[in-house]
Amino acid sequence: MYEVIEAVEYVPKPNDMGTSKWVLIKAENGITYQIKFNEEAVAHNTYEFIGNFIGKSIEVPVPNGIFLQIPDFLLTKCEEDLNFTIDRSKVIANIFFGIEWIYGQVQFNDIELLLEELQNTMNYEEFPSIFPYDQYLRNYDRHIDNHLIIKTDKKQQFYYSIDSDKIFGCFPMADILTEKEVFDCFGNPAYKPLYDSIDDKIFKIILIYSNKIEALKEEELNMLDEYLTDFYGIDLKSRKSIKEFLNFRKTNFSEKCISNQSCYENIKRPILIGG
Repeated sequence: MYEVIEAVEYVPKPNDMGTSKWVLIKAENGITYQIKFNEEAVAHNTYEFIGNFIGKSIEVPVPNGIFLQIPDFLLTKCEEDLNFTIDRSKVIANIFFGIEWIYGQVQFNDIELLLEELQNTMNYEEFPSIFPYDQYLRNYDRHIDNHLIIKTDKKQQFYYSIDSDKIFGCFPMADILTEKEVFDCFGNPAYKPLYDSIDDKIFKIILIYSNKIEALKEEELNMLDEYLTDFYGIDLKSRKSIKEFLNFRKTNFSEKCISNQSCYENIKRPILIGG
């Protein structure tokens, strides 16, 4: 599912692109990737990988990802750019997860403009997938800068969901089970206009993706566990916590989404559980 490839070149990133500490690295395949590094007690890179893996598994429009083996001299350059020491203890052999950097990004400073433009994207019906995806992983970092709209040469636009480094309720890996049974609406003010953009028709799409979460197979979660072992060396206790979190939350997940219809104030005819 994910390749390992050698990183070869540091790429200066555009100014004013997001607030997270990240860098751009070109790989030997000629493609540039965005990498977020782990800091002490903050597993940005690990969580970014888990979010991408789950997103791909349930067909959320997330960018393609890859594992990059980054030489020491490039990591040193990254540390200079980011002005902090990269925690290399949480990865194996300098291998970090990165997502493909996509050119042609359209910038928005206003959430209403973003929501209006979303409807012009060629994959707009995939946009509602972010709601069950965020709820399943308890992704607290959903704001205007982590919706990506790409304008291609053919003037077509495509939507991507990005940034999953604050999943599990932002808890460190040792404490993620604190959030295991939480299914509340997100109180983040940035989420309110997103909730309000959902009507009865779009909510039905949300339920389709909720069913995909419920249908996640044990083999898929076992594959995730293997990646976490092979590339991050995560201890057995933490891996068990991740699996417990994901297995518990996917059980009857569609019912949880139906129970949360009050989050979406523009739903006029609520669906009944079992109806």
